[in-house]
Amino acid sequence: MGLFPTISRLPKAPLTPVFVTYMRCNTKPTIINKGSFPTGRDGWIKFPKVGDMIVLLPYLDLPHVALQEENAIAFLTMKGDRGWMNKKDAQDYFENVHYDHHEAVQMGSLFYSAGWEAIPVAWLCIDWEKHFRIRNDDNGFDVSSDSFWKQSQLIHCCDWCGHANLKSNWVKNSVCEACDWDPSKDDGKRQDYANFQIPVVEFDESKGIDLGVDWE
Repeated sequence: MGLFPTISRLPKAPLTPVFVTYMRCNTKPTIINKGSFPTGRDGWIKFPKVGDMIVLLPYLDLPHVALQEENAIAFLTMKGDRGWMNKKDAQDYFENVHYDHHEAVQMGSLFYSAGWEAIPVAWLCIDWEKHFRIRNDDNGFDVSSDSFWKQSQLIHCCDWCGHANLKSNWVKNSVCEACDWDPSKDDGKRQDYANFQIPVVEFDESKGIDLGVDWE
């Protein structure tokens, strides 16, 4: 046996959870509402055809305008095309498919192979108040948003918090609408870091572990 175990014995990285709602297009769209911008890898605007399966992604971060003005929800197609669509379009032109359906299982396996844990949510169970909640500076980094929108033609994810900014707004303002990070003025460092102190963990065998006042 060598110094390192074989690749097959290495522990797998934990999957990143993401909520999914499996939908199938059942009606040919007549009028697409404002806020439906499904785009392919080539940047062209397109819309699923009748019979096509898609996955809606409730609670996935979107630009503020998409949530506030366009009532949008993100989606992904079997081909990997991603975008967002108006909630009414999703309701009018699609039907919910059970997660046990063979096409839903197939899509779920694609998520798994890409390192995502797809958590099914029925259309009727989506918490729309939570979904349309606008993200502000929460001192965190949204890995899901950054990973999902990385190859999008429409989105630029903030390097500081991962928020999905409209690329057109980012090019114009270069300031994140969620956390207000401006890389041109901040050179990648924020005052929060300057004021942040890591608690020192000291160990004395006679006294035990002292985690410091921050842990009391």
